[in-house]
This record gives sequence, C-alpha cells and structure tokens, in this order.
Amino acid sequence: MKPILLELGSFRLHSFGLLVALGFLAGSWIASRRGRAIGLDPQAIQDIVFPWLLMGGLIGARILYVLSYWQRDFAGQPLVEVLAIWKGGLVFYGGLIGATIAGAIGIRRKGLPLWATADCLAIGLALGHFFGRLACLLNGCCHGAFASRPVTPPVASGCTRPNCTRPLSTSCCAEVSSSGNPDARMAVDNSSPST
Repeated sequence: MKPILLELGSFRLHSFGLLVALGFLAGSWIASRRGRAIGLDPQAIQDIVFPWLLMGGLIGARILYVLSYWQRDFAGQPLVEVLAIWKGGLVFYGGLIGATIAGAIGIRRKGLPLWATADCLAIGLALGHFFGRLACLLNGCCHGAFASRPVTPPVASGCTRPNCTRPLSTSCCAEVSSSGNPDARMAVDNSSPST
C-alpha cells in the first residue's frame, strides 16, 4: 500500500487522486474513440465526460459516503466536513448513480442519442473503474473479508475494522483480476467452492 506516491515539501501526490484522474482520462479517451467509430462527434463525448460525468460522479460518490458514514465520520463535526473530499470518502455506487443522472441531463442538453452515447460511455466506465480499483489497492482501502487463502495479496496494514489482527483480502484485486472467473468470489467472501 502506498497512499502517498511523492512528497516534495508540503506537496503530496496521493496515489488515489492520481489514479482516479488517470481513470477519467483513459475512460474519456476510449469513449471518444468508440463514439467516432459509431459516427458520434468525439468532442461531444468529451463534453459529456467533462464536466457532466466528472461532477455528477464526484457529487454522487460523496453524498452516498456521507449518508453511509454519517454517524461514524460526520455526526458532531462542523458541517463543512461534508465537503472535505480531500480527506477521503467516496463511494463508487454513489458516483455511478450521480454520473448516470448528470450524464443523462448532459446528453439530453447536447441533443445526442441517449443509448448510443451511453454505449460509448459504458466502455469508458469499465476502464475508469479498473483504475479506481487500483487506486483503492494503493490507498489501502476497500478491503474484503479476512484472508484465509492466498488468492489475493492480503492487506498488511491499514485495517479499519475494530480489533483487526488478521490480514484482509484485497477485494479490489479480486475484482480487477477476476473478469469472468467463477471462483473469484472465494477471494472476497471466503465461500467454499461449489461441488
């Protein structure tokens, strides 16, 4: 785990932020290429990704995090803490919901065909999600169940579970590497293989 990639004086380059930014760039690039291949203007695809999907995704991801962890992280704190995303706290599903809503609004305002544009953006989402899960690995977050099999590398430190003394599986590795592997679920929930 390497949450800070580079530190120069007071400047810190966080692995999570860098990889999420790379995910957005790579996802928008491949979505634009797909758009061109099916006859859509690549610049119009970029105009949906930036700012619609970027802002909708960040806002949705933060809202779901705040709602999910209100008692643990925000109750009794100054309300401005809700906006402090640089301290961490984004949830993928909230980002997906926020980006979907914002993207649909942006697609409609641009006058683009909804389903053809969504098809282009979906492949970009998959690529961006890959980078996001690698960001989770380097950040040491989003760990899975207690590791009892050497399927994925265990999280050596950074465990946020109470009384955590056993290594946890890195569910982000299982998700990124599984692509179609029916036994990948074992790495996340320690279930027994079916007979």
